[in-house]
Amino acid sequence: MLKCPNIRILNPYDKIKWNSDKHYLQHIENAGLNIIPTFWLKKNEKPDLLKYFKLLCTEKIVIKPSISARFYYTAFHESNTNNCVLKTPKSGDFRVQSDFGGVAHLKSAPNQLIQYAKKYVEIFAKDCLFTRVDGLDIDGQFFLIELELIEPYLFLLHDKNSFERFYKALKQLLNIN
Repeated sequence: MLKCPNIRILNPYDKIKWNSDKHYLQHIENAGLNIIPTFWLKKNEKPDLLKYFKLLCTEKIVIKPSISARFYYTAFHESNTNNCVLKTPKSGDFRVQSDFGGVAHLKSAPNQLIQYAKKYVEIFAKDCLFTRVDGLDIDGQFFLIELELIEPYLFLLHDKNSFERFYKALKQLLNIN
């Protein structure tokens, strides 16, 4: 569908297709970069949840399909850091989305976080107009949750200069002076 000549997509088709299945995280991990601890199930495999809770030493886990419709968030335009947003859940919850009471705060990204995020972008999203790198800092190490190349919410409203940067990157991509 996206390969139709009359549909213009802004990130490369092969990157979008690759990014549409969460198994892309295995490619990232195989390249030696950290991803959030993940267990991969085969289709129709019944998960052993008690085992996963025990192995992760946690009381909460997230279960996701490998293909679905829809902390720190770092957005990149043309491999330049645009912003860093720290999302905080409401007290007593783990969900950071605003629908559940989470709050997003624009922050100055620590240089170490930017360097970690850039590694993911340079290897897997170098030729993309926009990218969002979602991850966690666990004991000083960055762990990728998601590399969003398809429909990233870029938190443009949180930084007054972000629209201008995105506009310039878009003009460059479209070869508009």
